[in-house]
Amino acid sequence: MTSNHVSTSAPALPPPPPPPVTASPPVFSGLPSNYAAWNAHFACVLRLSKLTDDADKSAMLFCALAPTAQRTLMALISPKTADDVNFKELRSALDRHYQVSPLPLAEYFKFFAARQDPYQSSADYVI
Repeated sequence: MTSNHVSTSAPALPPPPPPPVTASPPVFSGLPSNYAAWNAHFACVLRLSKLTDDADKSAMLFCALAPTAQRTLMALISPKTADDVNFKELRSALDRHYQVSPLPLAEYFKFFAARQDPYQSSADYVI
């Protein structure tokens, strides 16, 4: 006996989404030489957190600043308060304040990397 019955099965469910990646933002002390590395790390944490609300991003930013850096940011946006300024403006204020210009760094490197050639006179080396 043959059966003409076609088996109907429920469509396969898609796999569950991966669990969210959680990472704690590093705390920025306010030391200018640490800003670039902190900023890159903070951007990664923000991306992994998948925050979309501007107020949530601003809150995470303030939580990632040591009290000294928080006071600096408040002074930078004054007379406005953190509630009056959006996340992008807060980040821009920090970027402008802690930005290390390439020219002084290049001059610093050039100064400390200078070496007098063996046959170069002192007068020529100083110039």
